[in-house]
Amino acid sequence: MSDNTCAEMKDRLNASALLGKSQGDFINKTEITGANGGPIVSEVRVKFVG
Repeated sequence: MSDNTCAEMKDRLNASALLGKSQGDFINKTEITGANGGPIVSEVRVKFVG
């Protein structure tokens, strides 16, 4: 392959990857946990005044 053909192929591959990412073809999942791998603790406080 010539240098120009190789560069064109890289450009096409990059364009295909960007198109796939924009359409959600590649999904990255991340699991989030609390302290020591436990559940995430949340607290909701409601204060009524009046």
